[in-house]
Formats: sequence, structure tokens, C-alpha cells
Amino acid sequence: MQQVNSTNVPSARQTLRNVMFVWGHKIAYIMSSLIVTGVAARSYGLEEMGVWILGTTIASYLALLDFGATSALPRTLPRLLSEGRHAETSRLVSCAVLLGVGVCLVGMLVVVFNGVGAAQLVLGENAVVGHYDILAVAVVAALVGLPLKAGYGLLAAANRFDIYFGVDLVGVILRLLLALLVVIEWRMEIFAFALVAVLPPLLCNIVQLYLGVRQVSVPIKFSGFSRATVHEMISHTSSSLLLTFSTMLLAQGSTLAATKLGMASVSAFAIPLMLVTQAVSFSGSLGALVTPVVSSLSNGKEKALANVATGTILSSANMSVPIVVALFFAGPAFVHWWLGAGKEDHTSMQQLIWNLQILSIGAFFVGPASAVRGVLLGAGRHWESAFSELSSAALGLGVGLASLELTTLDVAALAVGVSVGFAARLFIASIVLQSRIRSRAFDLFMSIFKPAGLLLLCVGAPTIVFGFPDADSALYSLATQLVMGATIWAGGAWSFLLTPAMRCFVVNKIRKIIS
Repeated sequence: MQQVNSTNVPSARQTLRNVMFVWGHKIAYIMSSLIVTGVAARSYGLEEMGVWILGTTIASYLALLDFGATSALPRTLPRLLSEGRHAETSRLVSCAVLLGVGVCLVGMLVVVFNGVGAAQLVLGENAVVGHYDILAVAVVAALVGLPLKAGYGLLAAANRFDIYFGVDLVGVILRLLLALLVVIEWRMEIFAFALVAVLPPLLCNIVQLYLGVRQVSVPIKFSGFSRATVHEMISHTSSSLLLTFSTMLLAQGSTLAATKLGMASVSAFAIPLMLVTQAVSFSGSLGALVTPVVSSLSNGKEKALANVATGTILSSANMSVPIVVALFFAGPAFVHWWLGAGKEDHTSMQQLIWNLQILSIGAFFVGPASAVRGVLLGAGRHWESAFSELSSAALGLGVGLASLELTTLDVAALAVGVSVGFAARLFIASIVLQSRIRSRAFDLFMSIFKPAGLLLLCVGAPTIVFGFPDADSALYSLATQLVMGATIWAGGAWSFLLTPAMRCFVVNKIRKIIS
């Protein structure tokens, strides 16, 4: 068992291990999701997959009821442990677990005694009839997982992300193998697929909580905390809950809105949204990495803070450009190959491809928005970050719902709304950030607009020369467009985005590797 050090600063070796496991888990999760979703869609069709996606959307809202254990505990526990306040640490962790148990029990009672009625009230009768068992699996799994979420907070407090994501990686692999057996080898119904999709993550959560308790040496007690402890826990997590809810409102709210168009439309919207958000999560990860750096610079180091903020935003936006270019040009052909000629009809597939094209453009803003949020969180501006997320999510969802009612865009209207919400998230948060750090507004906004202009050139030039890409485009045409877009990005980034110091650093590194 490893004790948490007093300064809570991981060694260089531990930091490297954390980074390797985080990125390894991210790659494995994305690949697993692509394989599982593609195989299941081929076997069950977009209609049945829409039901399962709807169930996971509801479950993601229930995950908010962990009282911020996954987001607030990593920020709160290190400070308490470094100050030697182990008894208070134990009370907070125990409170988080017991609050999760309480919500789980109440939710179980609702599912058992009035689950069908509650589902019909929220989703409508047509979305529930014949599908309740699948929805119930996702909801029950989310409820059971609530008290186990404290495991992440404990391991994050100990800087043992390698343990958390290592265990989760095992669960991802197990889930992939079981899903392939159920769908391909045993050819079982979608209810069995739902079961094997939720059981491995739950088992991993149990192991993670056990290992987290051992790492931090904080016992979970079912007594000894008072109303003040509960109040303190809720106080620490209120902003985290609002931030998480705001992040989910745009995507999951739009997914729920798609149910009025049918389950096939849910898949046509949710599948490209999953592809886009998973792809841009790589550039968005800079936001999490910059938070502790900003925290150490937030007292009396305004110039360094401004440089870190603008540099991180520029880097994240620059990283987003090639990701969006790949999604835009190769995405339609990939989706057509990935989902195959299953039970989906041509109209649903065409809707899915259109949504992917729209969401790909909006995805550019996700990376730099995550960077801005990371800076705000590191500077202690949690509420400002949360309210900027909430306002942008409400704007995007409102635009999507209004377009759905007033235009003939069908489910593509929701994709337009999500893209508007992504852009609004970045610009609203940037305005908030500009008022909190001593940085020229020109420098901050040019760190966004220069990569955005480069993206327009990377997408526009190949489209003008070779035409709009779609599922029927020839392979050589798509490859040429990708190469052309990547070449424009590489040249533009080197000439206009990298500073002279950055270019010198890259050249020296290349020379060192060659020599």
C-alpha cells in the first residue's frame, strides 16, 4: 500500500506512467466503441441500437447524482491529505459513498414499482413499448455505479491514474470480447448485448474503489459524519455538478429530442456525435493537463499565466484542425464501411452522414474550449466556467429544437444546434477568461481565429478542387483530399501558428534524433 506524499506531487516516472495509461485507455476505448457499435448496428439495425443509445443517454444523466465524486474529490482530497486532516477526508469519502447508496436505493424502488410509468412520462409511450427491458438495464447499471464513483476520486487524489485507467482498460477489453461473442458467435438478442455492455464497467468500479481505499488509507465508515459533513460535500460539488450537467445538456438533450423522430434518427444523430467527440477528445485533453499548472501560477504571476493560457488554447486549436480534416473527408466513407449493409435503410444512413459532416465542423471548437475551461478551473473560477458551459449548452439546444420545429432539416437540425453550442462554449468562456487574466484581447482571440482560418483553408481548398466528399466518392479522391488538407495544415501551422522559439525547438529535436 502506497501512502500519499505530503506535497501530492508525482515523480517524473509516475507522471509518465499516468500519461501512458490515460492515452492507452483512450485509444483502446475509442477502438472498442467503434468495433462494438459497428458490429451491433450491423446485427440489430439502427432502430434497436437507437433504443440502447437512448438508455445510455438516460444513464448518463443519472451519473450526475454521484454528487461530484469524480470531479470534486480529486480537487478536495489532496489538500486535506497534505494538511494531515485524515479524519475529515474519511468523512467526506464516506459521505460521497453513502449519498450514492441512498440515491441508488431510491432509484431502484422507482424502477421496480413504477419504472414503466416513469419512462413513459419522460420519453413518451411509443419510445417505451417493447423496449423497457433494455432501458432498465442501462438505468439499473447507472444506479448501482453511483456509490462506486468515489474510487476515481481516491485514486486521482493519490495521483494513481495508472491504476484507475489500467483497471478500466481490462474492463474495456473484457467488454469488447463479451460483446463480440454475444453478437457474432452466439447471435443473442440485444438484451444480452446490453447486459455484457454494463457488467464489465461495474466490476471495474468495484475494484477501483477497493484499490482507492487502500492507496489513500482512508476507511469508509457508516457513522461519524454529521449534517455539516453532508453540507460541506454538497458545497464542494455544486459547481462540479453544474459543470457536468451543462456539458451533458447539449449532447444528451439533443439525443433525447431525436426520439420524437424515431429510434433510427436517434442512431443517425448519436453515432456521428460519438465519433466526433471521441476524436476531438485528444486535443481536448490539454485542458486537464493545464489545470494544475495554472493553479500554481494564479498567485502573482499574471504574465506567465496569460502566456500559458494563450499557448494552450492555440496548441489545442491547432491539434483540432487535422482531426476535423480527417473526419470531414474520410468520415462518410468510413461510416459507410463501418456500419456496412445492415438493417438500416438508405435514408437513415444518408442522415447519419450529413450529421457527421455538420458535427465535424463544430468539433473544431471543442478542443480550445476545453483548454479555456482548464485554465478557468486552475485559476479557481469554477462557477464562471460552469455558467459559461450552461449558457452555451442552452443556446445550442435551443437552436437545435427551434430548427427542428421551423425547418425541414429533420434530425440534421439537432446537429446544427450542437455545432452552434460547441462554438458558443468557446467564445463565451473566452470572454470570461479575458476578464480574469491580464492578456491582450487580440492575443487571446487570435489564438482561436488563426487556427480557424487555417481549418477553412484545409477544408475549402480540397472541396473546391475535388468536390464535396460523400460515401460514394472514389478512394483515390478521398486520399488526395486528405493529403492536400494535411499538407495545407502542416505548412500553415509551421508558418503562421508556431512561434520562432517553437520552430527552433522542433528543428533541434529533429537534428538530435537524426544525429
